Amino acid sequence: MLRLQWTLEHYRNIGVSRFFVIDNGSTDGSKEFLLAQPDCHVFTTRDSYAESMYCVEWQKALLNEYGINHWCLTVDADEWFIYPGYESQPLSALATHLERSGAQGVFAFLLDMYAAGTIAESISEKQVSPLDISRYFDRNYVWRRRFYIPRVQQPAFPEYDVTGGPRLRMLFPFLHRHYYLLEVMWQTSYCIYLVTKKTPLPVALRPPPTLPKIPFVRWLPGTRYQHPHATTPIKRRAYQILPAYQRGCEHYRARGPVRLRFSLICHPPSKIAVLRLPLRRAGATLPSDRLVV
Repeated sequence: MLRLQWTLEHYRNIGVSRFFVIDNGSTDGSKEFLLAQPDCHVFTTRDSYAESMYCVEWQKALLNEYGINHWCLTVDADEWFIYPGYESQPLSALATHLERSGAQGVFAFLLDMYAAGTIAESISEKQVSPLDISRYFDRNYVWRRRFYIPRVQQPAFPEYDVTGGPRLRMLFPFLHRHYYLLEVMWQTSYCIYLVTKKTPLPVALRPPPTLPKIPFVRWLPGTRYQHPHATTPIKRRAYQILPAYQRGCEHYRARGPVRLRFSLICHPPSKIAVLRLPLRRAGATLPSDRLVV
């Protein structure tokens, strides 16, 4: 609930007309808040988040049921999708541009934003937009083309990894100080892994989390997310230099009992059906123009 109302408002402002939300046992009132929103469809599950491939299986079920042939935006509740001209151009204009260029999706990366003060101070300002509070980000992001052996392997997709920001600087300080030396070790380790299927490096020296994501996709039959941040290969728009994703600083404290994931569908489906999966309905039956499932 920390910034949930602001997140919904951001996406409404850029033209999102339906929110398909997966609630995995939230306890802070988020589900009740979402059920009161006329444009939100809430699905709940008590199944293991990890065993669902970190929400990939749940998202796939919703996207295949409601998203086929629609432009779909898949994000976490603490992530804001930012694109060139978003202040004045709706998301449908971006979708039209992508279709005209022959692209099926857009490449972005997670840009961690934070405030000038402490995390506790920024969280306390609940009546202020996160973009007005979190106005700072690190500049030391590294773009690295993913390694593959021509004629032996298919090119990696997406072809770039992105690392850096406060995650690397604060959570992996050793990697931050010796990044370029370690990059040589990672490439060597990867070549060994290709041959032996074993990673020779200890956990402390393995690569840090990478930040690329393909959040905005025209969901065609056969499309799927291989993991939370990457789909199967698609033709995408080359926005690699665009810091198109933002994550508020409250991310570092808003974990724990709160478990929410968004699947945001830009264009509403023609009808809503019962999803016959481990996800279940949340809330009572409402009139057809305000159905919550």
